[in-house]
Amino acid sequence: MKTILDCLGKKFWPGPLTIILKANFSTITKYITANTEFVSFRIPKSEKALALLSKLDFPVAAPSANKFCHVSPVTAKHVYSDFEEYPVTILDGGMCEFNMESTVIKPDLEAKKIYIYRKGAISFIDLTSFIEEQNKTNNLFSDFSVEYIVKSPTKAHPVKEGNGKSSNSSHNNESNGEDQDRKDKDESENMEAPGLFLKHYSPKIQTYMVSTSLSLSHSNDSEGLAYNSISLYKQVLKAKGLKCVVLDYDGYIKKYIKENKEKLMIEVVAIRDLAEGDSEKSRCKNALSNMYDFLRWTEDYPEADCVLVPLLEEVIPNDQPEKATLSDRALKASSSTIASFI
Repeated sequence: MKTILDCLGKKFWPGPLTIILKANFSTITKYITANTEFVSFRIPKSEKALALLSKLDFPVAAPSANKFCHVSPVTAKHVYSDFEEYPVTILDGGMCEFNMESTVIKPDLEAKKIYIYRKGAISFIDLTSFIEEQNKTNNLFSDFSVEYIVKSPTKAHPVKEGNGKSSNSSHNNESNGEDQDRKDKDESENMEAPGLFLKHYSPKIQTYMVSTSLSLSHSNDSEGLAYNSISLYKQVLKAKGLKCVVLDYDGYIKKYIKENKEKLMIEVVAIRDLAEGDSEKSRCKNALSNMYDFLRWTEDYPEADCVLVPLLEEVIPNDQPEKATLSDRALKASSSTIASFI
C-alpha cells in the first residue's frame, strides 16, 4: 500500500486529491473519523496553506470552511459571510485555483480498485490515465481499475409546493434549527467521505434543475438515483408569475424561456452562464471554475422565488471529463429536484 500511495502522492500532491485510509487509533483520535475506522489525507496546493503546514510538526484536522450543506466557499469573502458572527481568523490565499473540492478516493489492494467516493477536481479520466501511465513503467497497478462508489445519499426534506422560498433548504427553517442540527449530526456520522448528502452545496434560495426532454416521472441520473419532480407551472398559476435567477449553461435555459415566453410567465431577475469565462478553456472547465462563485451570487437576489439550473446530465457531452462532477454538484444544490413547466 505504501508504494501505491507514494505513486498517487507523487502524481497528484500537492493538489485536490483526498485519500481515505484505515485509521491507526494509536496515533489518531476517533473524533476525526466520524465514527468510522477511516481517516482522509490531503496535501493542499495553496502556497499559504503549505507555508502554515511547514511551521507545524503535526498534521491539521479541519472541517470545510462553510456552514453545513451551504455552497462551498472559493474566496475568503465567502468564508467570512458564513462565519461573520464567530471569532474566526481567515488566512486569505486569494480565490481557489480549482474552485472545486478535492476528489475523494479509497485504494483497495484486494479488489484492485481505486474507488471514487466524491467526484471533484480530479476526474475519473485523470485517474484512469494515471493507472495507464504507471502500468508502462511498473506492475504496481496491474489489473487496477477506477470505479465510482454509488450510495444512496442521505435524503433531503420533502420539497413543498407553493412559494419556492419555503423549501427543503435548512436555511429557511430556523424555527427547527436545533432539531435539524441534531439530525444533521446523526446523519453525518458513519460516513467515510464528505459530500454524500443529497442536499449539499445549496444556496439559500430553492434551486431546481430544468429539463425539457426527460420524462420526469420516470427519470434517473446516470448512477440510478431517482429525480424528484415539481411543477413550476402550478406555482406560476398560484403566484401569477414567478421570479427566477437563472444559472445557465451555454444558453440552454435562456433559449427555452425565449421560445416559450408567453406561456411560462417567468420573470428572470438575473442570469449568468456557467460556461462563460476564459476563451482558452473548454466550456466545462469554465463551468467547474464558476459553479460555486455563481451559486453564491444567486443569493444576492433574495426577491427571487427560485434558482434554475440546467439538468447538466443531459446538456454536457459525455466526452467531457468534468461532466460527472458538474452534474453531481447541480444535483445536490437542487436536492435532485427537476422543475417542469407543465
